[in-house]
Amino acid sequence: AAAAARAAVASANLDHRITVLEAFSTDLALELPERAELLVHELIGEVAGEEGACAAILDAMRRHVADAARPPLSVPSRASTLLAPCLAPDPDLLAKAAGAGRALKLDARSQAGRPLAPPQVCEDLRFDE
Repeated sequence: AAAAARAAVASANLDHRITVLEAFSTDLALELPERAELLVHELIGEVAGEEGACAAILDAMRRHVADAARPPLSVPSRASTLLAPCLAPDPDLLAKAAGAGRALKLDARSQAGRPLAPPQVCEDLRFDE
């Protein structure tokens, strides 16, 4: 992904303004050439905060983004998770998902995934506040 990002930056003739770094922002040894004006990340899981996005982004903002930077400071700047109760699916489907160690995803257009109520916000992460 970093190589593709570098190629896109170069093809847009922005390599004099944009530096693509391949590292964990939480690495305490990471030193940037200068503090950034914008944080670009992809830390959003199926449930917005499941990959530790809040802690990592807050740390990166504190240590790597310039104090004088102006919003938006982060791309994406917000992520929400919506949940809705739905009809219980076939027990075999539940067992298969549990055995695979994955979240069960249901198609809201199918009978098994038909919502019983409108979706409600479960979490709303705002990274620029």
